[in-house]
Amino acid sequence: CAELAQALRAAFDEQQRSGRAEAHRGWIRRLLAEYYDPMYAYQLARRGGRRLISGTREELAAYIHGSVNGGAAEPVTEQASKPVSKPVRE
Repeated sequence: CAELAQALRAAFDEQQRSGRAEAHRGWIRRLLAEYYDPMYAYQLARRGGRRLISGTREELAAYIHGSVNGGAAEPVTEQASKPVSKPVRE
């Protein structure tokens, strides 16, 4: 937590000096990976239930595109990413 706070302060200092916000990417990425991703996985596991689809960003985009366009999914050109899962609301 102290390391994250230090990275946050350093990012704001850099933004003050340069006017650029790119330094924030590091602490945001870390916050997502170390806190939000595990919390999301925990909540999904705790919830149980049926999921409509689970897969990578590309697989989800192809599924959604296919659903919107009558099932004719086009190839996805984005880079591979972490699996994503979306629960179905009942």
